[in-house]
Amino acid sequence: MNYSNRRQKLVNSLKIFGIETILIQNLESIYYLTGFHAANASRPFGLVLSGQETVLIVPATAANSAKVEAKGIGIKVYYEHPVSSGESLNFHTSLTKVIGTMAQGKLLGVEAGSITLADMNVLTGNGFEVQDISAQIAELRAIKEPEELDAIRVSAKYAEYMALIIQPALYIPGIGGFRCSDTVIVQDSGCELVTHYPRDIQSLTLSNKQIFS
Repeated sequence: MNYSNRRQKLVNSLKIFGIETILIQNLESIYYLTGFHAANASRPFGLVLSGQETVLIVPATAANSAKVEAKGIGIKVYYEHPVSSGESLNFHTSLTKVIGTMAQGKLLGVEAGSITLADMNVLTGNGFEVQDISAQIAELRAIKEPEELDAIRVSAKYAEYMALIIQPALYIPGIGGFRCSDTVIVQDSGCELVTHYPRDIQSLTLSNKQIFS
């Protein structure tokens, strides 16, 4: 995957809104933009993008894997115990240092669903105004690259004895809806249906009278 190209697309898409600096904390988005998979989500992570520069902030426990997986970007490690002088002892100290060095302007793009109140206090305390960029990231991820399409094709290939759940649904606003669920097992000769229930409309319909009686 071309992670550098993804990052540049995101940076370019936000320039029209006057956003020159970006903070990403959602682990799925960090993986999408760097290739780094955070195995331990109990500690905060942060990806800072500004112009051509990118820095990933990680706890010491994830430093080695970040350096291997996140190629071509800076890695800032924070520690949770005393180390040599000059090293950060927590995430917010590292975040303040990194953004203070990289920031271009005071408008900062963030994912609203991933930022904590403590993060907000640190950012606003340093004079930043935040703006939600979740929609732009979702739009970027919706357009699949050739490598992603190849991976989807591979994962979509059925294997013998694979179990699948099929759940068609129909909903009409103001009236109600219906969903049924079938489980099938893939076999060389075809699919074996392992769920059994009445299939006629009358048996599958619940009226208000039946529900409240």
